[in-house]
Amino acid sequence: MVIRLGWLVVAVYAVGQRLAGLSPSAELSGALLMSAAVIGWLGWMRLGPRRRWLSVAALIVVAVCGGALAAFTRTGIVFPAVAALSAGVGFDPPISFAMTVAGPAAIAAAIGLSGGPVDVVAGGFAAALAGLVAGTTRRQERQRIGQRALLDVEHERAEALADRARLAREVHDVLAHTLGAVSLQLEALDGDLAQAGTDEAALARLRRTRQLVVAGLDETRLAVRALRERPIPLTDQLAALAADRAAELSVVGSPRPLAPEAALALYRAAQEALTNAAKHAPGAPVTISVEFGAETVTLTVTNLATTHHLALAATGAGYGLQGIRERMELLGGRCRAGPTTDGWQVEVEVRA
Repeated sequence: MVIRLGWLVVAVYAVGQRLAGLSPSAELSGALLMSAAVIGWLGWMRLGPRRRWLSVAALIVVAVCGGALAAFTRTGIVFPAVAALSAGVGFDPPISFAMTVAGPAAIAAAIGLSGGPVDVVAGGFAAALAGLVAGTTRRQERQRIGQRALLDVEHERAEALADRARLAREVHDVLAHTLGAVSLQLEALDGDLAQAGTDEAALARLRRTRQLVVAGLDETRLAVRALRERPIPLTDQLAALAADRAAELSVVGSPRPLAPEAALALYRAAQEALTNAAKHAPGAPVTISVEFGAETVTLTVTNLATTHHLALAATGAGYGLQGIRERMELLGGRCRAGPTTDGWQVEVEVRA
């Protein structure tokens, strides 16, 4: 922006110096044409690539008015040259070529009407062509840089996916197999102890331990699915979690598949919030709400609590909530947690 403005100041100064020695009528005509070219130049700087066709119109004004200005002073050729350069940088060849031709055509028309030297037309065409070549070369270089950057990103992503797949295999082969074997052993032990007439309380604890192992095995499978970027059935997982924790689940909006990392992050947030509710407000009613918006998915876990329970909510190291926040930040989401008028609430949101 500063460089473009600097070139504009230089061009205006150079053309203004040339116009100063002309007749009053020629000076006025040249000043009007230069003013129009300057307005087009400023408009092009202001619009940029955001409003494509208005930018095209602004550059055509620069080329045409600058070309007509060349009939009064050869220095006006700089305007068609800059317009051609900008067209080559910002637009595809057909459009940039048409914009380039506009400048020399205006020069030829102005010279034909004023009877000026014909060599100005050749000079204007050469300047515009040089600007087009320079702009097109710069545009192609930018494209090559962008393509190289895209290839680098794709290469890094491929490496990351390979690392995630390797990690998923290790987690599955070590942790999932181990938990599966432990679950089978606990099941066999349950049968042996039941036949031996073991106390029911001890059997209940053993069965609860096996349930925890099976739950850990399910959690491991979820982590492996996320690492392999396979879809995670979020609503089904939340329904199972709510049933296990005696919570009420409500789904707002139309459920849709989410990116595995986003689905897993929401599930982990619900899991942590329910764990905290059970720790700080045991027995209090808990609700889980997941809302599928147009661009975001919001998960809210709320538990009612007495004053005593609210006091307990301040205990603990707080690493669970910190972990939720970190997950959300990595996904570009947010996390809010704090007391409500009648309990405690955790709300997380991700773009999905």
